[in-house]
Amino acid sequence: SETKSSAGDKHETGRAMIQLEREKLGQQLAELEKTQQLLSKVPKEGNAETVGLGSLVITDSFIYFIAISAGEFNGTGKSVYCISAATPIGKLVFGKKVGDVFSFNGKELTIIDVH
Repeated sequence: SETKSSAGDKHETGRAMIQLEREKLGQQLAELEKTQQLLSKVPKEGNAETVGLGSLVITDSFIYFIAISAGEFNGTGKSVYCISAATPIGKLVFGKKVGDVFSFNGKELTIIDVH
């Protein structure tokens, strides 16, 4: 190590940083592929009777789209929360029907419509 120059150290540091970046990007790619795979399973024609994957759930307070956790969408003037079925509220509404009531964060919500 005494014969190494500082240029060699910089080269090794640069290679290590590139490797860490590649690993991070590989993890991001794996997550995106997993999300894409889940989205491909969302049925184009949903069962309007019960809440399931791909359902648009309209409650008396909020609107939820059950597919992936993608945050709030506000393209129609109304906020639609894109949530995963694995989220706490996704678990609460999954399998429910129009007229069912559920409690979330101390507030009772009624399902008005399911598309």
